[in-house]
Amino acid sequence: MIEITPAATAEVVRMMSLGPVDTSLYLTLGTSTCEQFYYQLSLTTVINSTDLTIQVGDFKVSIDSQYRQYLENIQIDFSQDLMGGGFRFQNPQASKVCGCGNAFTV
Repeated sequence: MIEITPAATAEVVRMMSLGPVDTSLYLTLGTSTCEQFYYQLSLTTVINSTDLTIQVGDFKVSIDSQYRQYLENIQIDFSQDLMGGGFRFQNPQASKVCGCGNAFTV
């Protein structure tokens, strides 16, 4: 359903080490101004009963049930460049992607 690369896993683990012990990664979508949706990643200690929760290595990922169909088989990566680091998304559901790589249309 979801793939998180080793680089993204390392960054999530680093981020989680700075917060509460029982934290999970939460993936949802927001409404974008340039495309239909944009990705939202956050850390949370609250998991909704309707969300899909999967174990990825040493942490849990919760996916907003409202947008689950748009996040099937997504790959999350993390990379550093001259402008800083950030998560990168490869989504087979996307028919069009904004130049920033974080907004897409299905």
